[in-house]
Amino acid sequence: MNTAQQPLPVVVGVDGSPSSRAALAWAARWAGHFGHPVRLLTAQQLRASSPLIEDQIRQDIKTKLREQAQALETDHERLNVTADVVWLNPAEALVEASRDAVAVVVGNRGVGGWHGLTLGSVSVAVSSHAHSPVIVVPEGTDPVSLHSEVVLGVDGSPESHEAAEFAFEQAARLSCRLRAVHVRTPGQILGVSVDALSDRGPLPSEDESRLMATALAPLRHQWPDVIVEETFVAGDPARELAAQGRDAALVVVGSRGLGGFRGLLLGSTSRDLLQAVPAPVAVVRYGVRSG
Repeated sequence: MNTAQQPLPVVVGVDGSPSSRAALAWAARWAGHFGHPVRLLTAQQLRASSPLIEDQIRQDIKTKLREQAQALETDHERLNVTADVVWLNPAEALVEASRDAVAVVVGNRGVGGWHGLTLGSVSVAVSSHAHSPVIVVPEGTDPVSLHSEVVLGVDGSPESHEAAEFAFEQAARLSCRLRAVHVRTPGQILGVSVDALSDRGPLPSEDESRLMATALAPLRHQWPDVIVEETFVAGDPARELAAQGRDAALVVVGSRGLGGFRGLLLGSTSRDLLQAVPAPVAVVRYGVRSG
């Protein structure tokens, strides 16, 4: 049972790649800001040519992970860091670890890691099945940029609502602005008059304004100090959210949008979004409660 004295950890998928190191640096900053411990997790199914080689690889991975944990503790003196190696499929291991995590943080690609580990390639699978929010951090992310703004994708689905709760909490705890973005998809753009378009994109219809108000009103009341900006744009959801979230501290979306963002994080669009957004993307599944 989790208590105030024992906060849930931020689980970080580690594979030794530059993307993984960027995710770890960002996660350490984020966890330290919120007072959560960090659990480093390396997972791999080994298929070595001999037991001797396999044992050497295991020892090598354990040594490198231990060194990374020690370096993290040195850089963040107040951060409680643990490290584990499990010999399982990475996606399976991270999904299981998410049961007892405030969030799982992974890089968006795993290239050049330890002994062919490719943790980044499982980010979509983990975000589709995890029991906690999953934050995918692109290589090159500035670990100290936590206070610019939180961008939230809003489409009116149950997933979108739970993502909104997480986004408001992040904005409140980071003391930054929340920008709620609704994307009118190409099919919805058909029939829109020229007068309904502005320099910033399509002016919201009554239904869209109502959708946004319904999604945000109770959360505005719960977090009255969070400054909220509503943005309406037209186009491909992944592309538009990537553009809107370019300079964000965090982009937050639901695991699947059953409204305007249909299939957003379960197919090719999800891979486009996770690879295209130059900022960390938090994926919040329906039924998952943030810590």
